[in-house]
Amino acid sequence: MSCPCTFEPAVQVDCLFEVFRIVRSGGLVDQKAEVLQHVGCVLGSLGSYLGGEPDLLTSQPEAPPAPAPATLEECVDQLETQMTAVQGLGRERAISPATWALILKLIELILTKFL
Repeated sequence: MSCPCTFEPAVQVDCLFEVFRIVRSGGLVDQKAEVLQHVGCVLGSLGSYLGGEPDLLTSQPEAPPAPAPATLEECVDQLETQMTAVQGLGRERAISPATWALILKLIELILTKFL
């Protein structure tokens, strides 16, 4: 890759919690630049995470699927519950595919607010 971006191969839980905070504060549009930086960090780190050991993505037992959230707030609520359980556990903690799908849904919902 020729760009200067570097990403840690880990789940960026702190970035996700910052996004949760901004969404809940109602500052999504006012803090668009900060939100997009956190989204970029989460996605870039996911790429690095999967590039090193793709089996980490599936090594956690799969929970029964929850209904897909319809709103940004519902998505934040579901993700916050799941991410609180792994906060501070470091890169060795695998995230289930369902949780990654929810993270990507959060990013999709955020981006649609900016379009």
